[in-house]
Amino acid sequence: MTSAVLTRIAPVAAVLAAVWFSAGDTRGALAGSALLGAVLLAERMRAAAAAGRRDALEEWLAVVLGRLGEYAVYAGLAVGGALAGEADAWAWAAGALIALALRDSVLEGEARRAAPV
Repeated sequence: MTSAVLTRIAPVAAVLAAVWFSAGDTRGALAGSALLGAVLLAERMRAAAAAGRRDALEEWLAVVLGRLGEYAVYAGLAVGGALAGEADAWAWAAGALIALALRDSVLEGEARRAAPV
């Protein structure tokens, strides 16, 4: 498989994981976790397939689709938690998204500081 195909497989698997997580039961959590593992595997395979190639558009697409997949998983977890009766599920999901945004900001700032001008 090419890295372009793997770039598209990962967010689809993430959305499927979100759907399973939104079930709010043990079976949904296990299936969602398995699909989340498939997302990680697809991302690793994509990185290995793209090694040595510097296609900026493909890298940008991989980052954007990866973030959308993460957001879908958080939303699925929040819906599943809310359906399971967890009162603070949406607050935890919002906190996770805030932490993700802060992490990305710090990593981007460090990358820009380390890059030659």
